Amino acid sequence: LQDIANKGHGKYYQAMNPKAIPRIFARETRRVVRPLIFESSSGIQPRVVEHHEVLQGVGETLPPITGLVLTTAKDNPLVETPIISPQPDQNPLLATWTYGLGRTAVLTTDGGQRWAKSWPEWEQYDRLFVQLMRWSMRPLADTGSFQVFADVADGRLRVVVNAFDADGDFLNRLAMQGQLIGETDAARALEFRQAAPGRYTAEIDLANAGSYMLAIQPGPEQGVLRVGVNVPYSAEFQDATTNEALLIGLSQLTPAGGKPGEIIRLPDEPASWATWRGPDVFRRDVPPGRLLSSLWPFVVFAAACLFFFDVFNRRVLVTRSDLAWLLPGKQSPALETQRLRATTAARPLPLSPTLGLSDTTEVPPGIAAAPARENTTKAAGSEPESYAQRLLQVKRDLRRKQAGQEP
Repeated sequence: LQDIANKGHGKYYQAMNPKAIPRIFARETRRVVRPLIFESSSGIQPRVVEHHEVLQGVGETLPPITGLVLTTAKDNPLVETPIISPQPDQNPLLATWTYGLGRTAVLTTDGGQRWAKSWPEWEQYDRLFVQLMRWSMRPLADTGSFQVFADVADGRLRVVVNAFDADGDFLNRLAMQGQLIGETDAARALEFRQAAPGRYTAEIDLANAGSYMLAIQPGPEQGVLRVGVNVPYSAEFQDATTNEALLIGLSQLTPAGGKPGEIIRLPDEPASWATWRGPDVFRRDVPPGRLLSSLWPFVVFAAACLFFFDVFNRRVLVTRSDLAWLLPGKQSPALETQRLRATTAARPLPLSPTLGLSDTTEVPPGIAAAPARENTTKAAGSEPESYAQRLLQVKRDLRRKQAGQEP
């Protein structure tokens, strides 16, 4: 129901109580049957409620009228109603509106033919209508007293206005307004604020590229300042010319097994473009753009490496001591033991003090030259005796000799 009312330019009521329906119907009936013209033979006294540029020097008392067209002011802060009619319901008699780059003025009574018959004899009659027409006309901007700077950075428009009077002094506390009009977008209002003496600034988001018109109204009795603002495209669209040298160089490249290309140029006469048949762009003599390479050598090499490390991991036991020699300044324990054994075997055999001899006592030639006895308990083919075993055998033989026993 609300959509139907909106499409038919009507009014939608949400009746929560059925008893309210007769009142709604009666109200709408009165609104529809009410005439658009209100007339009063006793006269209607207009009343000035706001100061306006149109009423300068006219005064606050206007001659009475006998009728007017019933209207309602728009709900917009830019709409001004300096003159109203007390009857029938505070209806506007004079309404003004700065819309876009122009101005609109509405006088709901006539010029003195039927309702305002006493106005032509009024001394301020000419002044009122001349000022009304001049205000409605497009004013000329005095650009010498205002300096406008507009800059677009990071998708945001910043406008700076410097205001001066005829003597070069700053103009402060101006009710400055502005609108930004684009190619397709609706008009957007600019809110100016005073940032310094005589300087007013405004900012607004402006991300879309294109050309915009900025209209600034500094205040009453001032002309409209118009400034064009251009938001450029991205850097890749700045060069709009054709790079023919690059196209010719690309066309002259010869593919493997094919022929070089050529530049396609349209005829000079646009009328022949519909029947023009250019070169065949779907050539069949160009080889497919692909490259084949054998992968089996790399696969075999990778498989061999994996096989080697798999066998090494299964058959070889690597401990921490085996890896110690890799560190700088350290040596493998097995290599250190072999080096110690080789050094000890090359020197004369020192005897321990536990045998009753000093460290400097030389071993008797008979003992030192006597070969170590073989252990008769060992099986044939056993491993040779170690250094410790031979030293132990020498100590046993020495003890037996001291005890008077034959070794």
